[in-house]
Amino acid sequence: MLSLSFTGLSTLHGADPAESGRRQVYPLDAGKVRINAELVAGDLKNIPEKDQHMPAVWYIIPALSSIKRLPDAYPEDGEVLGDLTFIAARGEYEPASFVLYPQQDVDRLTFTVSDLVHEKSAEKIPADCLDLKLVKIWYQQGTAWYSYFGDNFGRVLCPELLVNDENLIYVDPETRDNYVRYSNADGSESYVWNSASFMLTDYKRDAQVCTAMVQDAPQLQSVVLNRNEWKQFMCTLHVPQDAGEGLYHGTIRIQADGIPAGEIPVLVRVLPFSLPVPKTNYDLDKEFYLTFYGAGTGNPKVLKNLAAHNMRQPLWFPLIDPLNPDRMQQYADAGRKAGLPLKPAFAAGPGAGIEKDLEDYEARVRK
Repeated sequence: MLSLSFTGLSTLHGADPAESGRRQVYPLDAGKVRINAELVAGDLKNIPEKDQHMPAVWYIIPALSSIKRLPDAYPEDGEVLGDLTFIAARGEYEPASFVLYPQQDVDRLTFTVSDLVHEKSAEKIPADCLDLKLVKIWYQQGTAWYSYFGDNFGRVLCPELLVNDENLIYVDPETRDNYVRYSNADGSESYVWNSASFMLTDYKRDAQVCTAMVQDAPQLQSVVLNRNEWKQFMCTLHVPQDAGEGLYHGTIRIQADGIPAGEIPVLVRVLPFSLPVPKTNYDLDKEFYLTFYGAGTGNPKVLKNLAAHNMRQPLWFPLIDPLNPDRMQQYADAGRKAGLPLKPAFAAGPGAGIEKDLEDYEARVRK
């Protein structure tokens, strides 16, 4: 799954999706729709009759999988009406996922997460430790999901974007275009075409300006369900560092247009230890430096997230810049505030004389 990134921005062409409040609808294969309905009916045949016609049926699926969870894809690896389960150490982040199969249209589907209560004591993991997000399906280049390399000559639906507000992105299946919602300085909102490549002109390349105008909701908003159209949700549990070991129980209550529509059981097994800082396999006294391309940015939320997941040495692109020491200092301060160690610090850049030790470099720049 990916956080929001821009393959291209240009001016909006066509009607603004926000003007008519259009309901997002994806193309469905009629044959698959018929087969899916039969499969779901078979899965539900052993539950009470009154529960067989609930507005939406949930299936627990693996959080990480090679399967594309498209709107007409039956989850063959799913467990109908199953328990959402986690096994995690103290302080660990652990994912789980489920898909919903709507048996009717729903204008406003909401979730309420309960506290997770220890089976033998009154200890609780607060509800806000479980983060729910929608997996947004949008159009990507033709090789999406299968290859690192781009294909500008095709667009395919890809379930990869985690959002709290599904209306942040509008997808037009007729033209296979994406539109991203901008929150403008004057308080207005507008949708901007988001399907350009870097080769296009009239392209806003300043990522900091673009991302500052894109505002997702802080928590999962209500979602719309279209009958027969599968929808995936990702759940991330963060176990508190002081959580006691053992089994915790909770629920995710579902409401469809204000009416109770079932409860997903949540089970959490907390292990009796915390995860250590990564070490090398050849010497457990030496730290393993984990980094990846483009992770080091000045965004404090990104840096805090990296530190929480033990990604302690991001690759800082603007860090080594003798021509802009103020910007380098800004990034260094942001990294320290997020709890990232800056000794050593890794960066990529042209030429020789690149320092690995940020503190020594800062001292040299100040001179």
